[in-house]
Amino acid sequence: MVARFIVLLSLAFFLVDAARAHPAKSIEVGVDGDEISVSVTHQVKDPAKHYIGEIKVMLNGKEIVSQKYGLQGSAGKQEALYVVPGLKDGDKIKIWTNCIKFGTTEKEIIFQTEEETEKEAEE
Repeated sequence: MVARFIVLLSLAFFLVDAARAHPAKSIEVGVDGDEISVSVTHQVKDPAKHYIGEIKVMLNGKEIVSQKYGLQGSAGKQEALYVVPGLKDGDKIKIWTNCIKFGTTEKEIIFQTEEETEKEAEE
């Protein structure tokens, strides 16, 4: 009977904690020259205990950056800036994030220089 109570109590605590855990809501990616800026929206109560624990950057399917964190920069988001020399039109940039409590989120963009974007707009 006591063992059953302990199991049920443990399950209840697990479910309450899991209900508060969530992956990132969104990822914004910006590219300026050879810099990739990443802004991960992840609203939390305490960014020292619940945070985006890892951000990965993939370029054309190859992982080029894996950065781990021990806390989140603010209660609303995690931000990062990466220098990636040699980006070319058509490069696929994929950002992957992992919440330490639960869930992953990813976003993929196709890189285009401003010149290429303006050229397409004229057509």
